[in-house]
Amino acid sequence: MDPGRGREERGRAEARRQPAAADEDLQGPPPRAFADRAPRHGRPRVRLVDQRNSPRHRPVRVEPRRHPAPHGRVSERRDRAEARTVPAGGRLARAADHAQAHLLRHALVRGRARGRSDVHDLRCEGPGGRIGLGAQGRQSAARAGELTARPMRVGFDTSVLARPHPPGLVRVVAESLAELERRGAIDVVRLIPPEGAKLARWRQTELPRAVRRAGLAGVHSFVSAFPLRGPGKRVQTIHELPWKHGVRENADLRHRLWAGPLTVRADAIVTGTRAVARDLGKPLAEEGGKVHVVPWGVGRSFAEEPAPGTVDEVVLARYRLPERPLVLCLGAVRAKKNLAAVLRGVARLAERGGETVHVVVTGADTPDLRRDLGLVARLGISGQVSTPGVIEEADLPGLLRLAAVVPVLSRSEGFGLPVLEALACGTPVIVPTGSAQAEVAGEAGFRVDPDDADAVADALARAVREREELRYVLPERARRFPWSRTAEGIERIWEALG
Repeated sequence: MDPGRGREERGRAEARRQPAAADEDLQGPPPRAFADRAPRHGRPRVRLVDQRNSPRHRPVRVEPRRHPAPHGRVSERRDRAEARTVPAGGRLARAADHAQAHLLRHALVRGRARGRSDVHDLRCEGPGGRIGLGAQGRQSAARAGELTARPMRVGFDTSVLARPHPPGLVRVVAESLAELERRGAIDVVRLIPPEGAKLARWRQTELPRAVRRAGLAGVHSFVSAFPLRGPGKRVQTIHELPWKHGVRENADLRHRLWAGPLTVRADAIVTGTRAVARDLGKPLAEEGGKVHVVPWGVGRSFAEEPAPGTVDEVVLARYRLPERPLVLCLGAVRAKKNLAAVLRGVARLAERGGETVHVVVTGADTPDLRRDLGLVARLGISGQVSTPGVIEEADLPGLLRLAAVVPVLSRSEGFGLPVLEALACGTPVIVPTGSAQAEVAGEAGFRVDPDDADAVADALARAVREREELRYVLPERARRFPWSRTAEGIERIWEALG
């Protein structure tokens, strides 16, 4: 047999066998499943893809599904490791980066499937692994980041709104939360105690559980008490330290502990004024400490001017007040409000033969109020004092506008919200020198020594005399304290903690 002819026949036979080999290669090996981490119990969960039944009859790689690790997902541990290399910017920036990266990867796959070129330039930038697009896709990337960046979720202790508390504190909490929710920079989660629950037990047991279940960044308390343990950050609010000024109210051991040794458990401390921060004796945030001064605000209702002959006259008739200069003492039914200093000043003014004024003391009937009213008879000013009781919130702006002067001579005050509300209505205020009230009033208030009856009488006479001149000047001071300023201060605290 011719050797050349034999080689030719062997080549044709080998060519006839080639398609079968090709089909065998195309079909690939039998289906398999790969898992890079086996579960601790049970069979591995994987996604099986049978390439023999594939519509296009081509090999398809079997991708594994990751299983939960014994102490959390693998991806979570990887994210924590990567978080150490992310540039400074806080948890919000890191969450936005991860969300943006997820959308961009999805856009890359979808764009390539549709033949788009503007999503093909996907690259990793910076030491933190930030995802970026090319020149044609950067605008879409920015839009994707804005849509996916969610605000930090913070739990706010709203027990002040659910249980009896001073009206001023209730307004602070209600207005602050409303402004935070309106701005939307923080996802406000209101934590409300169940009816009948003991607040101390609720804060220390239920609040940490709520933080863990809802995945909150922490708890913001509008009072000095806060959860001592649990996940997340803790922010407390210290309104005043009465024992520093010789006042017994709210000066028991419990309050002293929350404003003293237990402050070390808080990640941040909020005060309304620098005067309270000085009483704490701790460094401010700008000095490297954790005490943040966040002033409270004043609502728009106090700045609105009513139509002539409407609201104010109705208020005057409702509480049966005389048409003479009114000295308004809001909530001066507790010993620390120092109503006696006002009464002595009014009596001294009457002795001098000055203009007759009328003192209006609002608030519930209390033993402290009855004791101060006993001083009225001894001072000889019985016909110059009225006690209309509790004033409706809706009537408060009108009553402030009717007043000739609002003395706030408390021996201990954390902020003095009536000072700001009176200034917003154009009504003069009298405040103690060097107090938190004086800090709020600034140059717009008359500063006196509360123990000096002559100084108080002089301030009363001057305020009544200059009332109309100051009416359009004083609101300028109040306009520096909008509730948006308060909300912004709270947002800055949580941004720093995040």
